Amino acid sequence: MIGGATRRIILCLAAIVGAVAVCSLTSCGERPADVVLYSSVDDYLLREVVDAFEAKTGLKVDVLGDTELTKTTGLMQRLIAEKDAPRADVWWSSEPFASVRLAREGVLAPYTSASAEAGFEGGWPEEFRASDKTWYGFALRARVIAYNPDELDITRVPDNIADLTRHEWQERVGIARPRFGTTRGHLASIAATDGADALNAWLVGMRANTTLVYRSNSAVALAVANQIIPVGLCDTDDVWMMKRDGFPVEFIYERRSTDAPHFGPGMHGPLVIPNTISLVKGAQNTEAAERFIDFVLSPEVERMMAESDSHNVPVHPEVAAEFPEYAIPDPWVPDYEAADDSMHEAMELCEKIFVGW
Repeated sequence: MIGGATRRIILCLAAIVGAVAVCSLTSCGERPADVVLYSSVDDYLLREVVDAFEAKTGLKVDVLGDTELTKTTGLMQRLIAEKDAPRADVWWSSEPFASVRLAREGVLAPYTSASAEAGFEGGWPEEFRASDKTWYGFALRARVIAYNPDELDITRVPDNIADLTRHEWQERVGIARPRFGTTRGHLASIAATDGADALNAWLVGMRANTTLVYRSNSAVALAVANQIIPVGLCDTDDVWMMKRDGFPVEFIYERRSTDAPHFGPGMHGPLVIPNTISLVKGAQNTEAAERFIDFVLSPEVERMMAESDSHNVPVHPEVAAEFPEYAIPDPWVPDYEAADDSMHEAMELCEKIFVGW
C-alpha cells in the first residue's frame, strides 16, 4: 500500500514532469499555444505549413515531432499513453497505418471538415477517409524501387518486388527494418491483400537472397546513392531528397504483374501512402484544431507539399493536374484498416524469418 505522504510526493513529481513536458512544447514564458500538434512529417515541410497557417489565422501552433528512426511509431505510443489526459489537439502523420491504430485505440475523434468535403463532388474520396471518420488522407507518396543509374541501366531494374527474390539480386537489395515506418505498413498490406502465406514466401525468398536491412527508408536510398547496393525499397520522397542533394539515384514504380512468384494475379502496383490528419479525442483547443485541419486539407497546402522537396501527389484533382510529373501510375490503394488487422501477423513473420528485424 502507498501511504498518503508517498502518494503526495508521487503526485507532485508527476505534476513537475507534466510541467516540463508542457514547457518543452510551448517554450516557457512564451504565449501559450492555440493548437498543439503531434506530427511525424519532416520538419522542413511541417514548419512551412505551420508558418503559413499562423500568418493566415494569427493562431499559434506548437509542434512535437519525432526522430527519423522511430517517427510515427514513437508518437503513436505517446498518444496512446496520453489518451486519458491528451496534450495534443491534432495528429498529422506522414502515413495512414498509425492513424488506423490510434482510431481503434480510441485516441482520435470523428471530424468532418465542411470546407474539405465541399472541394469534391460527392465529398472527400472514400479510399482516403476513415470508415469511422477519424482521419483524412491527402498529399500522397508511394513505395518505389530505387536504383543507381551509374550502376544499373533502367532496363535491368526489377519492376516488381517479387523479382527481388531472384538469385541475380543476391546481397544486392536493401530494405528498411519494418519495426517502424512505411515498410511496416507495406508488409501488412501484402498480408491483408495476398494472405500471410504469400508474405511468408516472399520474406523467405528475401532472406535466402541475403537482403540487407537498413535502419530507415532514407538509409536505403543513401546506400543506393552511394553504390553500396544497386536497388532498394523505399518511398518516393526518400529518392527526391537524394536527387535534390545531387546524388545519382532514381526510382521506378512497381508494375502490376499477373505471373509474379509468391503473389496472386493482378499483383499490387505502387503502394500509395497518404498523409493523414485527425482531431485528437478530448482535445483542449477543439475550435482552433479544427481550423488547422481545414487548412491542411486545403488545395493551398497540397500545392505547397507538391512543390516541396518531397513532391507529394495532391488528392485535389485540380492541383494534381498542375504536377503531372509526380503522378503515380496504376496506383495500389489498399484497405488500410485491413492492413492494420494483418499488422501483428506480418510483424511476427518478419521477426521469425529475419531474426532481429
